[in-house]
Amino acid sequence: MQEEVEKAFKERNIDELKRLSAQAWITSSRAHQLLGDLYRQSKQFQLAARAYERSAPDNMSAIYGQIECWKNLNEKEPFMRAIEKFLSLDRYNEALFARIALASTEMGNLNIARDLLARIDQREPLTDNAYNAFRCAKALVLLGERARARAYIDQAKKNAGDNENLRLEIATLDYDIDEYWEMRYNTSQGERTPVRVEDQSDEAYRQRTELDCRFLEMVFDKLFGKAIFALVADCGCGSGRLTPFLATKSEALHSYDASPTAIEFARKNNPTLPGSTFNAANLSKVALLPNSYDLVFDFTAIQHVSDPVLWGKVFENYVQSLKSQAHLFLVESCGDDIDRSEGHMNSASPETYIRMAKSLGCTLIYSEARTGSDDGTVCMVFLKN
Repeated sequence: MQEEVEKAFKERNIDELKRLSAQAWITSSRAHQLLGDLYRQSKQFQLAARAYERSAPDNMSAIYGQIECWKNLNEKEPFMRAIEKFLSLDRYNEALFARIALASTEMGNLNIARDLLARIDQREPLTDNAYNAFRCAKALVLLGERARARAYIDQAKKNAGDNENLRLEIATLDYDIDEYWEMRYNTSQGERTPVRVEDQSDEAYRQRTELDCRFLEMVFDKLFGKAIFALVADCGCGSGRLTPFLATKSEALHSYDASPTAIEFARKNNPTLPGSTFNAANLSKVALLPNSYDLVFDFTAIQHVSDPVLWGKVFENYVQSLKSQAHLFLVESCGDDIDRSEGHMNSASPETYIRMAKSLGCTLIYSEARTGSDDGTVCMVFLKN
């Protein structure tokens, strides 16, 4: 019977697992747990939670499954009840402790997270499981204990091997602009790194690029008509996905990216554009030409400068490079100004962008949330006084 349960799970056969869960008690406990796992993997969290609840009361994996369901549903009371049930078992499981510590920090249950992390800390040696180390590190970073997280980050890096997705996740905790983006452009994402993973298939990538170019054409036409800019800077050009569009709006185009690999992709993808140069440069460190550009363009680049001080330096760099009466064109995520202490995304809100621009002598002339797109971005155009 147990073999049938495992076979049904492997085949993702929900109907068979439902049938088997009505059989003998021990088998049904495991069947309910695996049924919950299948529902959870397909993001049917309510159904998953109900399946997990029918499992045996001491099934740690099923209780953990409930915790994850309630976290994804943002249901705090049942989330806490499931955690209390888990802790009442009084059994140690490093992998589940690390997962629940991270879930607890994300749900705001900081004391529980600290307690679970303390139990893991008491075990020697430090975990050699890269995923467990990463989750402990991320939880500690979210708790504001970055110094304590350092040992777990180093351990996760040491044991991540060639798991590129995990290595990227770890890099968000230890975020360095140059290292992170060079790493991403050298993963299987390659030149399609600038778009979301779900937009990286051939057809989705083409559609995403067309969607972005249509939006940009609409804004350029509304603000600038048929104007051609003498010199344009494309800051954070990535693999040159939008370079052909910008080339139609400029006599000369200087493209910049922190990743040398991205710049090589951009050159390869745009070999025949006259007046174009491609430059590997981290613009928090390298100054743009002062008082030179008629337009500085940034399509979701500065939003990835998560450090507020470096973010300010990049913004200042953009503005100092503009001629008087030139334009700064930004398309960035709509943040909420909450410091999350990890990751590569800056949480600056549109209001923060506008305040920064004003402090540097720029006036907002256009602002619009993107339509026809689900990436939560806003377009802001400023005029340098």
